[in-house]
Amino acid sequence: MDLVNYGLRERYEQLKKRGDRLDDIKRIIDWEGLRPLLKDLFTNDTEQGGNTELR
Repeated sequence: MDLVNYGLRERYEQLKKRGDRLDDIKRIIDWEGLRPLLKDLFTNDTEQGGNTELR
């Protein structure tokens, strides 16, 4: 293992001890309840997906 990989692994272990904040947010926010509100803001029925306004 080289020095860079060692440093990255050590940093990852430090972050992992803090917990997964995205998982915490997922448990707090009812995303399915927001889906009907957000659906009207952006619709994309194309096969390509993505933001069609940028094309």
